[in-house]
Amino acid sequence: MTRFHCYLVALLSLQVATTAVAQDTWLSRLSVRHSEGDGVGYSDGYTSVDWFLPLLAEQTDSMWFGDFRGIISKDSEFSSNVGTGHRWYNTEQNRIYGANIYWDTRQVDGLNFSQAGIGLETFGEVFDVELNGYTPAVNDSHQQNGGSFQGNNLRVNFETGLSGMDFMVGVNVPAIHNIHGRVLGGAYFFDSHRSPQASGWRVRLETAVHDWMTIIATAQDDNVFGRNATLAVELRRTVEHESNVISNSMRYKFRGESGGGHDDTIRHRLADPVRRQQQIVLTQTSQLATDLTNTPLTFVHVVPGAAGIGTFEDPLGTLTAAIAPDTVVYTPQGGTFVENVTLQDGTQLLSNGPVQVVQSLQGPLILPFSGRSAALTALPATIIGDVTLDNDTTLSGFDVTGTVMATSVTNAVVDTNRVRQPLAMDAVTVTNSTGILLNNLLIDQSGARGIGIDDSSAAVSMVTLSGIAGEGIDINQTGAVDHTNSIQQSSITSVGNALSATTSALSTGDITIAVANTTLGSTAGAGVVVNGTLGGGTTFVSQFTSNTVSAAMMGGVSFRDVTFDAMPGGAIDPLVMTSINVGTLNSRVTGAGVSLVSTVGDVDMGDVDIFNTLGAGLFVDTSPMLTLRSQAGSTVDTTLRAAFNLTDVTTALVFDSMSSVNSNARAASFSAVDGSLAVTTTTAIDASAAPFLYNDIATPFSVGFGNTTINSQQGPLIANNEERTGLFGGLPDAATIYNPVLIIFP
Repeated sequence: MTRFHCYLVALLSLQVATTAVAQDTWLSRLSVRHSEGDGVGYSDGYTSVDWFLPLLAEQTDSMWFGDFRGIISKDSEFSSNVGTGHRWYNTEQNRIYGANIYWDTRQVDGLNFSQAGIGLETFGEVFDVELNGYTPAVNDSHQQNGGSFQGNNLRVNFETGLSGMDFMVGVNVPAIHNIHGRVLGGAYFFDSHRSPQASGWRVRLETAVHDWMTIIATAQDDNVFGRNATLAVELRRTVEHESNVISNSMRYKFRGESGGGHDDTIRHRLADPVRRQQQIVLTQTSQLATDLTNTPLTFVHVVPGAAGIGTFEDPLGTLTAAIAPDTVVYTPQGGTFVENVTLQDGTQLLSNGPVQVVQSLQGPLILPFSGRSAALTALPATIIGDVTLDNDTTLSGFDVTGTVMATSVTNAVVDTNRVRQPLAMDAVTVTNSTGILLNNLLIDQSGARGIGIDDSSAAVSMVTLSGIAGEGIDINQTGAVDHTNSIQQSSITSVGNALSATTSALSTGDITIAVANTTLGSTAGAGVVVNGTLGGGTTFVSQFTSNTVSAAMMGGVSFRDVTFDAMPGGAIDPLVMTSINVGTLNSRVTGAGVSLVSTVGDVDMGDVDIFNTLGAGLFVDTSPMLTLRSQAGSTVDTTLRAAFNLTDVTTALVFDSMSSVNSNARAASFSAVDGSLAVTTTTAIDASAAPFLYNDIATPFSVGFGNTTINSQQGPLIANNEERTGLFGGLPDAATIYNPVLIIFP
């Protein structure tokens, strides 16, 4: 916003300056002003740059002008005045009259205010009068500006723009050696229905040295902003354009008939700066923050080592002493707490690390002192000990050395925390609980599981797990209640399976798993294992979108006894995975790349990239109610096993490339498969048997291998357990086929 205003002022100024020069009339002024002291509706000084420009001056006694001003406060916040007006000279009265309108903006603590202004003015030989009115824009006239603690309460601060008016009546004093002066006095009135009325008096003394420097001293007093004074120095650069416009003097009362100097002419007075309130008048108000029932919000403050009563001014010294039902416990200074912490129903335990926001009748409020550091490796508050959650609780902003646990809990939030468990225990455990949110966590040490979710429903998002001795995220369905668990935008590295979801023999409830935008790696286990073999309920996969298995020793992605259903609870809906990435060319996953056994649904894997060894690239078995699809761009590259091993499934697979090297058996095997497989480029090298096996295919199944390279110890093809090398035109055991191959069975 600041840069936009600066560019706008500069462009308009240049354009109008060009117009003024072209007309070769009147005067334009460039002014730089610095003001020190407090004023009405602002504190401290500011610096402004103003360009006053004639816009239209076709006659010799009147002109339209533009006025563009940029203001920078000491806090480097920007304000602006953009206006236009008309001034004209009455020959009979020897007096100038004018009217103007302005649009003003102001920044305060990152808030943006704007207002419209209108002014009337008249200049004479002796007396001058200025009258201005101001009205803030309705949509931004009242804005929240942080808060402050008082005792156990939070006060909300507001900045409010005031509407009002001011007027000044001035007298021109005699010139002494081309030093001119004016003395003005008047009053002002500003008001808002959200703040007290401000009415008071103002006097101003102006001293101008020729037409290049003006010193302005102002004093004022009212019932809201008090008595204050400002001193400003304004430097001007006047650009004169040769013309025959009026050059006679507007003589001051105390001058002789010959008039004053060159800078006393009417055209100079027509170009005098517009004197008005440059800064939008703002006032600060505050009120107690209340909840949505209009009950004041209360906070218990804790600082390590303190021995107070829990107010902001006199905090408690331990978290345990502060914990109570429906209480917000806040650590405004951070610190280290060596204690086990047990939350009670409704407790919110917040540190000053991340930006902490509470909901109130005044809207969302940011707690003072929060936001010191939201980096998970540099949180300012530490708990050395275990944290036990309860119903409707929150843990936010702590570095915990211990276990965070929820047992038989309904609704709890663990947000922006680091958890380290050096013992042979889980870092986070959720047991028999529902509505658990684990968000923005760093779990970088655990002697057992990183996150254990047992017979519970939890949403995991933006979680990083590393240094996990057991399984990364382990989900177990053990009872009769249905549960849903999701993992989103996370990174998991563990010794055991990165993600495991299983059912027990005693479970009768359904379990639903959703995984998206997550990277998984295991140094000794599998990437993803979802196994619903045991138990009487159904294991649903409702989402598996854009996931990557970067490393694994026991297979990339494995689904067994799973129903793929985008919306469990009714008819089975197709599931679109978008993409699956398993391994890379230089870092292959060991074991099957993607494995589906006894699965149900209509699944579009999207763009599949599989790089693996010692297991089938794509393995499907015993899934007669599964339709499996993929899209162009897919790749399967397998060493020491078959690229495809598909049995009892319907397919609509599209792959850019398929490669099987040293498979020790077949490069691709298909049994009881319905549908199609289209491969653009096929490579089968050193297969120990006929590289392509089609067996017991009773329904039409079309296979397009595209440009094919084959090097096998036996004939290229066995179909229905009979060698049919003739389908490749009687090629020898080692051959390259450059033309697309299409085979349809039976």
